Amino acid sequence: MNPNARQIEEAFRTNPALAGLDDPARTIIREQGKVVNIPAGQVIFAPGDPCTLYPLVLEGKIAARKISDTGREIMLYRLGPGDSCILSTAALLAGTAHEAEAAAETDLSVLAIPAPAFRRLIDASPAFRRIAFSTFASRIADLMMLVEDIAFHRLDQRLAQCLLRLAGEDDTVHRTHEALAIEIGTAREVISRLLREFAERGWSESRRGQVIILDREALERLASP
Repeated sequence: MNPNARQIEEAFRTNPALAGLDDPARTIIREQGKVVNIPAGQVIFAPGDPCTLYPLVLEGKIAARKISDTGREIMLYRLGPGDSCILSTAALLAGTAHEAEAAAETDLSVLAIPAPAFRRLIDASPAFRRIAFSTFASRIADLMMLVEDIAFHRLDQRLAQCLLRLAGEDDTVHRTHEALAIEIGTAREVISRLLREFAERGWSESRRGQVIILDREALERLASP
């Protein structure tokens, strides 16, 4: 019996992405699926790593990043409960290694499906194919939006969008300048310069590891296409 049987049955009951699975898919996952707990900050895979698992997030968040040869980083997307990783899907379908990095942004619980079981699921289960490919299409759309932002939007506009997206209810963004640079794919020095300009205009205030939004309406005007 699969030692993860109880956790897998719980995932079937509580995870919306798994609720519509047909019996063939449930049987394969019961036999070969594994629930893996990963601490915050741990790298799940890196560029060049072979892809051996299809991960579906049960709890927590994954951050997927692309890192250049010079060490520059850009955030590709985040995954939450019910999401699967298109980097893994693409690598499994093509039989290639990973081309980017994924790490646990919070403590994480993942349903890990081994590569042979993933291929069986694709072949045997229409419901699983719908889940896998609908998630793949959604994340591709996110990546196209990222490409559009990089190609057509100014950095100050993208930073304003980023601050508004990450701000909590108290209008505080809990990110360092380095982390914000990764979010929009630029250098830390560029973020520091832009935030100084925002501060001079009275739009925001930088503190250690934080950015406080002071004029949300001004940032929303700047962020608008």
